[in-house]
Amino acid sequence: MHTYFLTSERMGFREMKSSDLPNLMTIFSDPIAMTYYQDTKTEQEALQWIQWTKQNYQVFQTGLWVVEDKQAGNFIGLCGLIPHKIDGQVEIEIGYLLKRSYWNQGLATEAAGACLKYGFDVLKFNRIVSLISPDNAPSIRVAQKIGMVREKMVIEHEKCVEMYGVNKK
Repeated sequence: MHTYFLTSERMGFREMKSSDLPNLMTIFSDPIAMTYYQDTKTEQEALQWIQWTKQNYQVFQTGLWVVEDKQAGNFIGLCGLIPHKIDGQVEIEIGYLLKRSYWNQGLATEAAGACLKYGFDVLKFNRIVSLISPDNAPSIRVAQKIGMVREKMVIEHEKCVEMYGVNKK
């Protein structure tokens, strides 16, 4: 069992480690789970991505975190807050990727809601966004359930995506 810096009803959040690679590959090598991400990843690309994530922790005190079932300790996926340059301005984006076996259980909404609250209450961000493919209906529902509203279309990795956002109340 790990020590979690953030918990929700069913999940614990912790920083990512290089030893998380096998668990990450259960998502990164799954073309269905990665449909709305840039692409699947090789193990080498995933290791580079872990290093990028660790650098975000150092530089920005935030990033994508490993999400586990807090009772059993099972790997569920990733969720977190990532600094992202959008239209020339740095925004904080909620991102998540879950193993398909955990889809359709409300876990993405629960994880994103916990990260939103953490971002506003602990990290003191004033605004948080989410970039979502217009045909990714499940992620649009997650954004709406946590209080985000559609703001505009932006180009991200040569694709048109919708930007949802919410300001701290």
